[in-house]
Amino acid sequence: RHTLLISVKANLKADYVEEIWINGMDQTAWTWGKTYTEVMHFEKNHMFLKSQGMDFEERFRRERLLEDMKKGEVWSSSEYRRVDSGGNIRWMEDMVNLVQEPKTQDVYMFACFCDNQQRHDWERMTGRKPERDPQTGICTAQSLKNMAECLIRNRIEAECALAMISFVGGPWPGSGEEGEREKKSRRF
Repeated sequence: RHTLLISVKANLKADYVEEIWINGMDQTAWTWGKTYTEVMHFEKNHMFLKSQGMDFEERFRRERLLEDMKKGEVWSSSEYRRVDSGGNIRWMEDMVNLVQEPKTQDVYMFACFCDNQQRHDWERMTGRKPERDPQTGICTAQSLKNMAECLIRNRIEAECALAMISFVGGPWPGSGEEGEREKKSRRF
């Protein structure tokens, strides 16, 4: 089963999809001649039969995303449960990044839709809720260690690997002494 179900690159200003991959296959050709709005309406009906949380169409409505860009809200993610085509209730997450091209002022949306059910199953195996960094939402090193140890102990799958990624730098809020303290506290 693919974890990354859909990835999309769209020019919101021009209202068209530049690229869309579904289940690991380039499906851009079927978007030719359709607007971004039409494509996302189709995907709502095709991929998201029933879901919790914010309505899919509202979350990905072109005008709303352009407003988010104007407000400086360029990164967002949303996690929710949905019923897939087989009738299974699964945890899903969408992630959106908005970027404005300086020369043309076009606004691009880069989005992906992931099936997070396996991660939720792993988290549940530990018997405790994982701790997450409040700014990034990424599990803390200790929580990842707990999950890895639990997976190794239970040997549900033949192989298990853990990759640790360290984030250094970035646009940190605050400045001066406060900003420096935040930089240090954000090192994973």
